[in-house]
Amino acid sequence: MPKLRSHSTTVACTVIACFVLANCGKPPSVEITSLHSGTMVDPLETVQGTASAGTRTVFMVIHPMQTNVCWVQDSSPVTGGAWEVTAHFGEEGPQDSGKPYDVRALTGPSASLHPGDQVPCWPKARAYSQPVHVTRR
Repeated sequence: MPKLRSHSTTVACTVIACFVLANCGKPPSVEITSLHSGTMVDPLETVQGTASAGTRTVFMVIHPMQTNVCWVQDSSPVTGGAWEVTAHFGEEGPQDSGKPYDVRALTGPSASLHPGDQVPCWPKARAYSQPVHVTRR
């Protein structure tokens, strides 16, 4: 007669698989790696970063410091722990030159976000990057 696995062995295997494969038990994390506070940015800037295992999509949100709202940028799928978004820092032309912006990436927003949305800063989400403070060239 075959020997049955004990319940505790099955639970232990499930827990180990959860931690190894899906980063279970840890909150998600997201980071901006291509911009640093104090950076000068162009009107269109490629922003890159990383996200923890199990994160599928990252959203980019820009806060023009002269306003009380944030602008939702494009989202990006996470591939191999990396993501990339083209962000808009004001309008093309000199009118937004010298203006400050805060930039954050987020994952797991509590409400639906779409590019071009203006939302209160910062939209609720499961995880945020640290804000990066930049100035428009």
